[in-house]
Order: sequence, then C-alpha cells, then structure tokens
Amino acid sequence: LFSKDQFKSEVVQDWCGTHFSDLISSDDWPPNSPAPYPLEHSVWSVLKKKACSTKHRSLDVPRATTVEAWENSDEGYLRAAVDASRRKISACIRAKGGHFEI
Repeated sequence: LFSKDQFKSEVVQDWCGTHFSDLISSDDWPPNSPAPYPLEHSVWSVLKKKACSTKHRSLDVPRATTVEAWENSDEGYLRAAVDASRRKISACIRAKGGHFEI
C-alpha cells in the first residue's frame, strides 16, 4: 500500500471515496492538471516524502508520521502553494471556466 503512488492505489482511492464525498478520483483528475486543486496534490507529495520515507510495519506509524510532517510543514511553502492555487482559481474565473494559462 505505502510503496505505491498514494493517489493511484486502489485501496487508498476506495478509502478516500468512502470518507470524502467530494473526492475526485485520480482517473478523473490527473496530477498535472492545470485546474486549481492540484494544491492538494502538491502538499500531499511533500507530506508523503517526509512521512513515508521509510517502510512502516503498521497503519498507525504512517498516520502518526503524516500528522508530524503536517505539524512541521514549512509555512512559507504552504503559503506559496496557496497563492499559486489562488492565481489559478482567479484565472479560471476570469476565463469563465474556459481555457486559461498561468
């Protein structure tokens, strides 16, 4: 489970689909999408790198290391990621949902 890309693992997608009613699956929302929500993918990739850098023997360990990684996240990085997402959302609004480039 933890050696696979977290956004494409069927087990993870199923779990997220059960717990998050507004989840957009990785098949429907590619990670390189120009749409505004890749903020989530960006932040998760950083958390994954920190929390899953070693193999875990149980589900409790990655949960704890993910929480720890979040609590120790670089505020500057998070602000930059949010600002980039805001620019994408604003461009999408200006384009009235049509094609836009950043």
